Amino acid sequence: MRSKMTMKLVLLFVMSLAILVSCSKDNISNADKAAVQGAMKAFVDAKIMKDNNVYKIEDKNGAFDYLHDEVKWEGQVFVSCADIKVGSDVYDIDYYVVKEKDKYIVIKELLHKINKKEINRTLWEQ
Repeated sequence: MRSKMTMKLVLLFVMSLAILVSCSKDNISNADKAAVQGAMKAFVDAKIMKDNNVYKIEDKNGAFDYLHDEVKWEGQVFVSCADIKVGSDVYDIDYYVVKEKDKYIVIKELLHKINKKEINRTLWEQ
């Protein structure tokens, strides 16, 4: 009798663990990834349009290069990034995106790296 109860508890634990792993930050649906990247691209396009076709980073003028493919889930926000070229330097900009109702909105822009060197300085936050 006791071994059946132990087996049930082990099975319950394994099932719970499987559910937890399937809901981890690495398991983002393709629809969410596409929507997050769409929100990022719209943010970048609006910023470039507002600043006369340049991507302003503090006092520097940059050019949008590309969006990274990876999207992460961190707490209550999605995070992904883009590369911006400023002369020969590569600026890695992180965008924090939330889903409000059926809309994805960029709420923070962070200068993550310059030429792969960590900076982590907020550029803009809602």
